[in-house]
Amino acid sequence: MPLSLSALLTSVSSAAPNAQFAAVEAYFNGQGRLFVVHAAMAISLRFPLGTGVYVVRKRTYAGLGDIVYIGKAGKLQNARCRFQMNCGKLPNRLPRWHPYCYQIAGPYANHFEFGPNFGVNELKRQPFPGRYKQHVPLRDLETACFVTDREEQEIAPAFLEGLLLQFIIREVGNLPPGNNEF
Repeated sequence: MPLSLSALLTSVSSAAPNAQFAAVEAYFNGQGRLFVVHAAMAISLRFPLGTGVYVVRKRTYAGLGDIVYIGKAGKLQNARCRFQMNCGKLPNRLPRWHPYCYQIAGPYANHFEFGPNFGVNELKRQPFPGRYKQHVPLRDLETACFVTDREEQEIAPAFLEGLLLQFIIREVGNLPPGNNEF
């Protein structure tokens, strides 16, 4: 189904950030564009195709304080006075290694790692145990994927990511622990 910015904004008219986040989730679920992915092994994770926003959270999710990281896949670019999407797709986030990693090797295989101890250029040259500050077993996490594919001019991934992060800031008073900036 096509996405509608006005319908999305109407759905979040509640004043409480937890309820607003839940309304966005319900809206995307109703549009057939919310996919919750979990697996005990990183190699088994399968993200939906396309652009969107992904929310890494505890499988025992009870509220915004259980969110570990929020990120986006896909950016609108101006090309010859027309918008086009870059190559960012949700499945491309699985092999990413900075500022977080769905680890497939080493002592933290099958963990979501974040809080890098080194910069981008140095990180991959470091031994596995010292690369990241935080290591959460994948069996304890799920990733909610909000798919915006082919609807980016109505609801851009950057807008949706910012909206969800804003709900967390209002409720928790800070970014999720895996997010370094907003």
